[in-house]
Amino acid sequence: MAREVLKEDIEKVKRLCSEILGNEFTEIRRLGGNTNHTYHVSLGNGNEYVVRIPGEGTEELIVRKNERVSTELANKLNIDARLLYFGGDGSKITEYIPGAITMEADGLRKETHMIQMTEILRKLHTCGEDTGVPFEVFSVLIFRDTSILTPVTIGCSFIVIACGILAAADFRDICGKVKSR
Repeated sequence: MAREVLKEDIEKVKRLCSEILGNEFTEIRRLGGNTNHTYHVSLGNGNEYVVRIPGEGTEELIVRKNERVSTELANKLNIDARLLYFGGDGSKITEYIPGAITMEADGLRKETHMIQMTEILRKLHTCGEDTGVPFEVFSVLIFRDTSILTPVTIGCSFIVIACGILAAADFRDICGKVKSR
């Protein structure tokens, strides 16, 4: 089911497209996601991008400086869409990857997606670079459970993270099926 384009985001997306891409969008549609508002935009020149507008309360959950460092490393390793802009508030523009899916609970449960994620994580964690960014998944879980976000957002996001942690045994089993590179 398509998500509604939020009226309050349209001007923000227009401004980012104009300032960063030098063109206004001709088409916009909302993509999936749990905490941010993410849009697929097409420009008059035929180029397609993903524009992310930070969701309400995300500044309480995410250290954007750390996210940017991690995103830049992922770009260097070619395991993420090419980053064109990363704002201090968490707004972001990347190239659009046709056929890409947003990580949501249903998708995370599919073995093929777990295998793909394992390959990407292996590449990331064996690249030999230390970003200095701490990964503290349990503190995120605890904080999300008591955060200021609405119960609907907590439920969905919390479930995605909790499913990932609780499925760790299955994930480890799947890791054995992934070839080392």
